[in-house]
Amino acid sequence: MRTNTQPKSHGFIGYLILLLGFVSMGVFLLTLAGQFGGSAWPSGTAMVVLFVLAVAAFRLQLAQAAESQRGGDVRVYTDPMTPPLYRAQVERYERTYRRKGHTVTPEPTEGTRLYKAA
Repeated sequence: MRTNTQPKSHGFIGYLILLLGFVSMGVFLLTLAGQFGGSAWPSGTAMVVLFVLAVAAFRLQLAQAAESQRGGDVRVYTDPMTPPLYRAQVERYERTYRRKGHTVTPEPTEGTRLYKAA
């Protein structure tokens, strides 16, 4: 049996539903314009339902993020396409790849030959 250790990303699901809502909106507008035969209410109803589901999925993602902030297990939601990271993972990445307090090299006072030519 397979277990999923990563939490589900409701934001990603909301994004996919939002894309389907835009497709449904295109069908609805084409039906209203008379390009497709038949009534426009089924595609209009589907459009509204899909947009409401997308907003609900995004709100669920925010509620899940707020709930994880209350506990000691802080998750960082950076992108709806990637699963959330734990704050300890982000800090470990910053310690490894982002050195704090690095020195900035000063600008040369003389400049280069191109600087002198200008």
